[in-house]
Amino acid sequence: MKKIENIKIGALVSHPLNRSFERTGDRWDEFAESVRIHGVMEPLIVRPMGGKKGTFQMLSGHRRRQAAEDCGLMEVPCRVETGTIVTGK
Repeated sequence: MKKIENIKIGALVSHPLNRSFERTGDRWDEFAESVRIHGVMEPLIVRPMGGKKGTFQMLSGHRRRQAAEDCGLMEVPCRVETGTIVTGK
């Protein structure tokens, strides 16, 4: 079982191949409201970025992170994959 950690939103970097998404409309509003009420229910999947201690690249969970940020949360639950280190810009 992988360890779940709460990580500050500011320490999370989007994956460069992540598709952008619309943050408008009823679906987004309902999703963001759910995060506001219940918090982030499923952890994001992240990996450490080499050369940037304390910084993590998101592999999964970009929408959850954005909704959490829009709701004013400071941290989100993350599953840290430690087998791969990404060298970042």
